[in-house]
Amino acid sequence: MRKKNNISRRDFLKFSGVNLASLSFGNLYKLADWAAGWPYLSLHDLPESVRGILRLVPKTTVMQNGNLHLLGEYQYSLGAVPLAPTLWNMERSKPVDELFPDLRWGIVLHWYGDHKYFDKTVKGFLRGFNSIRRIADYETRTSAHFLVGDKKPATVIAPDEDFFGILQTQYASPAGVPYLASHLNNFDVRSFEGDHYLVNALYKLGLANANINPVLKDLYEGPKVDPNFRTIAIEITGSDFDDPANYPSDQKIANVLSVVWALMKRYRIRAIDVLGHNEIQLSNSDPGKKFMALIRYLLGVMALVDKDPVLRFQVFSPFMGEDGIPANAVKRYFEFVRDFLVLVGLPDEVFEWEIWSKYWFVVDQISGQTDSKILMRNSHPPIFADSVHPGNWYLDPDNHEGIDIYPDDYRNQALNHSSEVYLVTDGICMFIGENRGFHHGKTAIFRHRQPDGAELLTVYGHMNTLSDIAVGNNYPAGVQLGRVSSLEDGTHSFLHFSSAYGATWDKHLSQNPNVPLSADVRWIQRHFFHPEVFLSHLADPGCEFQKCLTDGGRIPPIRT
Repeated sequence: MRKKNNISRRDFLKFSGVNLASLSFGNLYKLADWAAGWPYLSLHDLPESVRGILRLVPKTTVMQNGNLHLLGEYQYSLGAVPLAPTLWNMERSKPVDELFPDLRWGIVLHWYGDHKYFDKTVKGFLRGFNSIRRIADYETRTSAHFLVGDKKPATVIAPDEDFFGILQTQYASPAGVPYLASHLNNFDVRSFEGDHYLVNALYKLGLANANINPVLKDLYEGPKVDPNFRTIAIEITGSDFDDPANYPSDQKIANVLSVVWALMKRYRIRAIDVLGHNEIQLSNSDPGKKFMALIRYLLGVMALVDKDPVLRFQVFSPFMGEDGIPANAVKRYFEFVRDFLVLVGLPDEVFEWEIWSKYWFVVDQISGQTDSKILMRNSHPPIFADSVHPGNWYLDPDNHEGIDIYPDDYRNQALNHSSEVYLVTDGICMFIGENRGFHHGKTAIFRHRQPDGAELLTVYGHMNTLSDIAVGNNYPAGVQLGRVSSLEDGTHSFLHFSSAYGATWDKHLSQNPNVPLSADVRWIQRHFFHPEVFLSHLADPGCEFQKCLTDGGRIPPIRT
């Protein structure tokens, strides 16, 4: 991480073309040098997968007339990307059709061409835009401002081409103001009041206030206007972006970032107002929660790599606190990206996203710290045993999220026998204490990070005593956590061991270290995974953990 030269807030705003009177951020920032001390990243600081995407981002800009141009070296225009206006655009291109100038605008991402029989040529996509379709009780055409594909953008595209980069599908007004596109269906705002869980997530994160006023919140609580009049639409070829089998190509992601970046700069749209269709209309799934988290995350990374102060302002300004410290605003932004996904998604989705995005590696670079002590480098069996109680298996019974591990030859042990419990891999202690739920006794919870960047938890329950361990401390694999002992009623000693996705801590275990009584099989599978898959992975690092999780099947008993 490096520091930029200081620039005063007034000079910054003058440079960026933003009218001081038009800002509604109150006293969130110091009037002088709010932009001082901005951290930034070099491409060399980034994981290869992230670096690879950013290297593919084409340089583009939205000209004063609203046309998107490709840029070459020294910011010279190479020409406009192909413009193919939809019938909707040609029919709705009067001054009254311009986006409302007095409201904040958002950018909405969609996927397009989501069934196998769809004609995925340029001509086919345009035919899809121009066809009449029935929505509820009315008929309409659909439209978007841009269509993004997998190819490196060019200034010429053939109509029958089925592999292309960026196509502009609406021209703007002579002044460069976008006309509305028909991309969001009519919906009854009143039906969502108090019941839109994504808006509620903004409240939980402290972002739904008058100083920030995200577009997502304002659509439901602000002026009751058609959201098409305050949003710019980008359609992305493909579908099911959150399915690891359908992750968009690096070039497609890079193309989306390029268009979004250019629109943010030209129309002063904030990163927090880059939305997914699914975030506005809950009945839709495109383009996916993980995909939207990835785009927001990469916008933040680009803002730290790019030296353009305007774009940093558009990304980080809502997160500037009373302290006026830019580094803290950056930290809050990246926390928001993951925290929002945690609130609106599920732990297994967050786990997959952490692998996809390499989130924790970049956050370590931003903070100037590393959590190398929790990286899973070494392994140790949780207890020296190889016999598992047959009635307490993972999902047997249905709400059993772990396995019960007994010491060797437990049937022949004296009642006062006890066995040591060990930390299975390097990690940080998140919880120690009594568990008064299913697994009575003392419990310890640890957080670990895989080499691919995803975080997970291990839970050790049913212990009689705890060793001298403390919450917040890092510990190496093999450290003794406590003991399990036979009880006076004749109950044999055993360790209840489970493994969970890292976000399970954020969503549940931080408030209650026990599985809910109402948990069913599906709930368990979205929050916890098979602990013997995990232990087998530790014993054999060559095993692809993600593949192990999806292969299913019963893993052979643990051997030490």
